[in-house]
Amino acid sequence: MKQIEATETQRPPGRYVQGVNPLPTGTVTFVFTDIEGSTHIVERLGDAGFSEVLEEHHGIVRKAFRAGVEIRSEGDAFFYVFAAGQDAIAAAVAAQRALAAHTWPTGGTVRVRIGMHTGEGRLGGDDYVGLDVHRAARISASGHGGQILASARTRAKAGDASTKPSRWPGRSTPHAGIA
Repeated sequence: MKQIEATETQRPPGRYVQGVNPLPTGTVTFVFTDIEGSTHIVERLGDAGFSEVLEEHHGIVRKAFRAGVEIRSEGDAFFYVFAAGQDAIAAAVAAQRALAAHTWPTGGTVRVRIGMHTGEGRLGGDDYVGLDVHRAARISASGHGGQILASARTRAKAGDASTKPSRWPGRSTPHAGIA
């Protein structure tokens, strides 16, 4: 598989297709998303209703995340990688705004948690491996729908000078929320 440095500007955006568009390596930002309470939504709407919600959700997230590379999606979750932390943050903010403004076919709301971490983009086969990927996934899992959580490293690499710590009762964490 061809590898490129994260600073290369010719990386095609969109979904990753092995052998077609190379994955960025070097320092990258890993982003995970997930619909909060999706099991409850499926139970309430049924498969057909949730399928419609999922299709609209996927379209909104993919449009907002077009500066990144979609590594995969599973059900209502995405794994993306961005060559620049600033692009990941901008995409997450755009996605949350679009999701909040969207009129859902069910008349309800769809709340998505988004978490990110900047680290070393190490390839293992046609996927990323390493502790930094796991950190990004754990950061995302600790969020709630409507939130964007970014590690201190992502914020530093993106040029965020804010030093406000996150306030999570009973928990010491280097993760910071972005509004």
